[in-house]
Amino acid sequence: MVDAIPQFPVLADLGLEHRPALHAAFRDLRPETSELTFTNLFIWRHAYGARVTRFGSVICVFSWRPDPEDSFLLPPVGPGAGVEQVRACLDLMASEGHTPQLCRIDRAGLERL
Repeated sequence: MVDAIPQFPVLADLGLEHRPALHAAFRDLRPETSELTFTNLFIWRHAYGARVTRFGSVICVFSWRPDPEDSFLLPPVGPGAGVEQVRACLDLMASEGHTPQLCRIDRAGLERL
């Protein structure tokens, strides 16, 4: 499932082929925020400029918008998700001229990181 998502630092536009991996990761996570569902991400993929990458089994989803100050990283999901992936993704955003920011994270996600 997760093999459909490219390895970091390669990003892919969010597509239907990513549904099985993201759906499984979100199901296991049971997030409180509506953005952390495949359906929501897919519906808004163009508006958000949704892109995905992975570190092994950890999946990271970006909102990679034309306005670099409006881009953000969603909390990483999957077994072993942690601060290391967040730092690497924020560094990538900064190196590409985007404002590095982690958004849409709930209290449980903060505690997990």
